[in-house]
Amino acid sequence: VPLRNGFQDVCCGRTYAFDVESSEFTQVLHNGHGHWITISTIGAREAEVLVFDSLYPSVSSSVKRQIAALLATDHDKVTLKHMNVQMQSGTYDCGLFAIAFATALVHGEHPGKFLFSQDSMRRHLMKCLELGEMTTFPIKKTRRSAGRIKSEDTIEIHCSCRMPEIPGVDMIECSGCSRWFHFPLCVSVPQEASNKGSQWYCTNCD
Repeated sequence: VPLRNGFQDVCCGRTYAFDVESSEFTQVLHNGHGHWITISTIGAREAEVLVFDSLYPSVSSSVKRQIAALLATDHDKVTLKHMNVQMQSGTYDCGLFAIAFATALVHGEHPGKFLFSQDSMRRHLMKCLELGEMTTFPIKKTRRSAGRIKSEDTIEIHCSCRMPEIPGVDMIECSGCSRWFHFPLCVSVPQEASNKGSQWYCTNCD
């Protein structure tokens, strides 16, 4: 299978400890709230990520941080393109769809091209695991809408850690370059500099 970069241990997402991906990749992610999605940079532009989600139209803050950890980009913004893919019936098969989307991608197919047979997906996955080979999931029919974008979102990247805002963590703006930094998580800031109206400079501007 030629497009198999990525597929790191999903448990790395809990602590955002992924290895940085420097080429096109595919990755299954957990959103921190009982839901699985697939992301990929196959066919995407620089600082763009394609999102394949069978249930929700947007991603959680945890997913945004996981994406930032995978990219470690120098860009200040990452664009998320939510692709037009099959929506699941019910709320329990998101993991199956995430795997089906990822399998299609590594076989060179766009997941939006297919309407999968949801009732057969679980049996197919079990068969693949027994045989030790992932093959394309059962398809009811193909669609003409492959590659269509449903919506776009952005991840604002900050700080020397190249991560977005972190819930519950304060941020401070450098008076020189106007970049924002997590503190005290990533930078040390004197008490007087953290007061409103005070000036503070990052190490690059000091």
